[in-house]
Amino acid sequence: MTVGANRALVARLIDEVFNGGRLELLDELAAPGMVAGGKGYLAERRRRFPDLRYTVEDVIAEGDRVVTRLRMHGTDLGDFGGRAPTGRAVEADAVFIWRIAEGRVVDMWSLIDHRTVERQLGLYPG
Repeated sequence: MTVGANRALVARLIDEVFNGGRLELLDELAAPGMVAGGKGYLAERRRRFPDLRYTVEDVIAEGDRVVTRLRMHGTDLGDFGGRAPTGRAVEADAVFIWRIAEGRVVDMWSLIDHRTVERQLGLYPG
């Protein structure tokens, strides 16, 4: 695939799966080894933050890699590990590195600012 096609694949994944909640599209956009884990992770995130949205701040693509810097926005409305939802809005940054092969995401690495989310939820002082 071309770099442009890889960028388009990641853009579609963020728009339709991450933001649109269309988890079934992972069967088409991700390699089989990533589908079950990806669906579980995203379903849990959407359960906890039903209005979760990712805004793309930057995209860098080269070869088979696409790097996205995202801003996440959502409201804590689902329980987590016995903790009741706070109803608070959260906003944090994340960086995802995607590796594409044969038209599908085959690897993904992420760095999410969980500390900021915990602080905004009142779970971590400071």
